[in-house]
This record gives sequence, C-alpha cells and structure tokens, in this order.
Amino acid sequence: MSSRHRDDFDDDSDLDDDDTLIGGEDEDENEIEGTKGNDSLVGTGGADSIDGEKGDDTLSGGAGNDTLDGGKGDDLIYGGDGADLFVVRTDRGADQIADFTGGEDVIRVHASSHSSGISDFASLLENTADDADGNAVIDLGGGNSVTLLGVGTSSLTASNFSFGGNNIRGESGDDILSGAADDDIISGADGADTVSGGDGLDVIYGNQDDDCLSGDGGDDTLYGGQADDVADGGLDDDILYGNLGDDRLSGSAGADTIFGGQGNDAVLGSDGDDVLFGNLGDDTLSGGAGNDVLAGNGGADVFAFADGSGADSVADFDGTSGDRLHIAADANGNGIGSFAQLASAISEDAGGNALIDLGGGNSITLIGVRSTELSETDFLFS
Repeated sequence: MSSRHRDDFDDDSDLDDDDTLIGGEDEDENEIEGTKGNDSLVGTGGADSIDGEKGDDTLSGGAGNDTLDGGKGDDLIYGGDGADLFVVRTDRGADQIADFTGGEDVIRVHASSHSSGISDFASLLENTADDADGNAVIDLGGGNSVTLLGVGTSSLTASNFSFGGNNIRGESGDDILSGAADDDIISGADGADTVSGGDGLDVIYGNQDDDCLSGDGGDDTLYGGQADDVADGGLDDDILYGNLGDDRLSGSAGADTIFGGQGNDAVLGSDGDDVLFGNLGDDTLSGGAGNDVLAGNGGADVFAFADGSGADSVADFDGTSGDRLHIAADANGNGIGSFAQLASAISEDAGGNALIDLGGGNSITLIGVRSTELSETDFLFS
C-alpha cells in the first residue's frame, strides 16, 4: 500500500518555536516542513520528503527512500534505512549528515550552490577536505558547508552525487511548472497542476487536486497526490507512486516500477521490463511490451494483455477474489477469442505454475496457480 500525507507549517503558523513534527503513523509517504524554530522532524517507514525550513533542525527520515533538505540553519540530518536523497545548497548554513551510505544514498548539490564553483564531482573534490576527526567537509562557500560524519574524502565517488537542479514549488492555484535539464524537485501544492520535469533525475510531487505529472527524460520519481492524477514517467527508468483517488500511472519508455495507490488505478507499463503493483482498489494493470511482473495486491484486479505483451508474470492472481485476465482477441494473430480456444494454450512450467501461450513468444505465467485451477470465469476477451 502507498499513501501520502503533507504536514507543513509556514511562517504564519503558531508552530514557530522549537517543535517536534512527526509524519502520520498511517501514511506510507509524508511531506513534512518545519518552522522558524529549531525543529525535530521525523519521517516514518515510507518515502518521506522532509524540509527543515529555518532554524537549527534535526531531520530523521526513518526507513524508506527519503528526500531530506535541512533548509536554512545548521542542521543535523539522519537519512535512516533506504536509498535517501540529501539536498544541499548555498546560504543554508553548516549542515551535518550523520549516516551517509555510499552506493545507496545520493547527495544532490543544487544549482543555488554553484557560487562555490561546484558544478561536477571534480570541482566538488577541490572544495572538500577532511576535518580533524577524518570527516569529509564540503565547502559550499560563504561559510556554508556539509560534513559527512564517519565518511572520509578518499571514499567519495562520483556516483555519490548529482549536480544542478531547481527546487520549484507551486502555489494555491492551478499551476504549470516545468523543470530544466538539471535534477529538479518540483512540488505542485494545491490546485490542479501540470508539472513537467524536463531532463535530469527529477522528483515530482502532485499533492492536492487532479494533477498531470510528466517526468520526461532521466530516471524520475513521481508521486501522485490526493485526487485523480495522471502521471507519465517519460523516458528512462522511472518510479511512480499513486495515492488517493483513481490514478492513471504510465511508465512509457524504460524499465519502470509503478505503485498504484488507494483508488481504482490504471497501472500501465510500456517498453522495457516493468514491475507493476496495483495496491488497494480494483485496478487495471498492463505491462505493455517487455517481460513484466504484475501484482494486484488486493482488490478485484484486471490484468490486461494485447499484441506484443512479452513474457509476463502475474504474482498474485486470485480468481476467487474477482481478479480477471483480459486477453485481446486474436492477440499476436493466435486466433484466440474465447476460453474454449484458449484451453489448448494453457500448460504449466517446470515449477508447476500455469503458463498461457499467447503466440509469437508472448506468454503469461501465473505464479502459484495450477492450470487445473483456471476456468472460463477467470478470463475476459475483446
């Protein structure tokens, strides 16, 4: 299950002192923003986005793949478990990252940091040295820095960092927001927003109302919001999350991973070997081309297969719970348009899983389902 919750306290909030803000316990993804004071901001087990705003804050991502930005002030940041993204920029103070893990976590040096002369890994190393305790200290200029506790300069590699990008936030209306060729973080806020990431490794949040999100080029991460969203990963290998509402989530090109949310979602792969999860609700899942893995994860789901669908696997088909296999008539020129015609194409693989031959090298493997358990009611044809 994937859900998302936003906790933000702006400069007019009563919470302008030293506060402790904890993400919703029942939410898998939280967006948490601090105040003017010295805050303690705590995520949960999901993919949280935490922004300290002003003050000397302590940020803790918890488990999950989190995005953490200390904001202004001298902040202490813990990513926790998961592949975390630490956002750093100039005019933000002297921050410390307590648990950076190379090969898993990434530090994004934002466009606003380029007054330091840092634009790539080589220039970053020129501005990095170990302190007396052997911790790598990245000098961002103007008295601003990032210290990696327990990590020496010699252990850093180019894969630990990304460079460039913008932090773009929408307003309360219906916004049109566009990233550039860098690695952007774009938040739609309230309103029915249209958000395009552009090239680069972008992170896009839809938030409220019916949003339209597009990752475009690069390996992007897209989060739907509270309403009925349309999200398209675009080129490359993207990760998409639905949330509340009936979402339409499309991977387009690349090997994508897509998680439906709590509504009745359309979860659609395309080219590439995709992994699709329906999650709550009665979802429709279609892998498109490539050898895909599909899992409904609750609800009465429809798994759809057409021409050139590849060698796909369905991880949790359960006809007794209302799941159905929708097979396009005469897919791949196989002449099949009914269960009677399909029956001869059903066998089992070496593991005893039902195997449906759709012709032309295309097939469906039903993990944990025997061929004898299938009946006409499990299929739809059109």
